[in-house]
Amino acid sequence: MKFKIFLLAFSVGFVFCFSAALFFIFGFSGNRNEEISELSENQVFLEEENAVFLLVYENENGFGPFTLINFDAKNGRIPVLTFSEKAAMDYGGVFLTAGALFSSVPPEVFAGTVETNLGIELSGYFIWNSESAEKIISKAGTFDYILPKNIRYSEGTTYVNLVSGV
Repeated sequence: MKFKIFLLAFSVGFVFCFSAALFFIFGFSGNRNEEISELSENQVFLEEENAVFLLVYENENGFGPFTLINFDAKNGRIPVLTFSEKAAMDYGGVFLTAGALFSSVPPEVFAGTVETNLGIELSGYFIWNSESAEKIISKAGTFDYILPKNIRYSEGTTYVNLVSGV
């Protein structure tokens, strides 16, 4: 189970980091010399310095894991936090698992509860599944990813060995 969560979190993080990079590259590239020369040094392209999104994975067994992605344009970082559907959430003084809470309240209420529990402000939320992830990946097309160092993971009969390079 830990391997599945690791693999899912790694895949989600990779897909969304790649999507964010495409957004920034295609959104701010092109013939913009005239616009850029008119901008002052203090102006930025994004209205917000940070955009935090909640991603909810949906499958036939329920919901989870849940992932928070922070697009930090000012510092050029995209931190990702994933928590299990078994994580405890305080919902008005009653503690429920994140999966049970998401199943019993509207998504907007769940997002508000996550904001309250973690002390953050969300920019939005997305509910996705394996089918929608495949569509996003297929629209992105082919790409090369350079892994800077080897990644090894082993637990029981599960073993992952990713060699550095393209």
